[in-house]
Amino acid sequence: MTAGTRDEAYRWSSHHKEKRMYRNLEQLKSGLALVKVETPLPLPLQRFFPEEQVVAVLADHREKDNKIVKELIELGVSVKTGQLESADYLISGRVAVELKKVPDFVASLIDGRMLEQVRNLKKNFDKAIVIIEGEEDIYAVRKVHANAIRGMLASIVLDFGVPVLYTKNPRDTAGLLAVMAKREQDKGSDFSYHERKPHAEEEQLEFFVSSLPGIGLQTARSLLEQFGSIRNLVNASKEELLAIKGIGEKTAERLVMLFGKEYEKKEGK
Repeated sequence: MTAGTRDEAYRWSSHHKEKRMYRNLEQLKSGLALVKVETPLPLPLQRFFPEEQVVAVLADHREKDNKIVKELIELGVSVKTGQLESADYLISGRVAVELKKVPDFVASLIDGRMLEQVRNLKKNFDKAIVIIEGEEDIYAVRKVHANAIRGMLASIVLDFGVPVLYTKNPRDTAGLLAVMAKREQDKGSDFSYHERKPHAEEEQLEFFVSSLPGIGLQTARSLLEQFGSIRNLVNASKEELLAIKGIGEKTAERLVMLFGKEYEKKEGK
């Protein structure tokens, strides 16, 4: 620095600015107090429905060890597992859900599985929903052009009429499934564990008989093979029903009682 030049003026100007900065910092420091911020613990999952209300979800057997199933049970949902051909979860007899984690969704776009799965959902159920779970950037998990992913999403929503919903994690997904199941089952329709709507006449017969209390699909087929028609089944005796594999004493008695019971109209309805 040369004395008597602009360098000397700049030096003292910078010196005074620095001193002023330190004074301001000291004032700020003296005016601050350490405050312990309590971070609230995450609230436990609460039931979305009264204790006495039964809300059911059918999960594919491959999902039984999934965290979502455990979260659903904690929510008070009645979860049953079975082999589903074209869905991961059923929240009623007419609504199916296909669940994809973000990486799996992008992978299914690449190998072509996604559209085929959505097509099967629409074919077999009145309503279908796709849930994409995860907080990853859907456009960055694989080297896939963003427009290809957008095109897939647009096709699912516009061409097939299937809504796409997003969740962050298994807890979020379980909460969404529980709310949808409650809403769907609150409409008064009984929950059905059938994995798809019937199309052929034989499937409709199986659907009808397997809807009877205590009757599964395999037993329904055995009953139809034995009696040939629903009319013959309804007219069967307790002894004839007991001869069918899978029909026990209580089930036979209940069916005979149900087939012969007269319908009583409730007042006000």
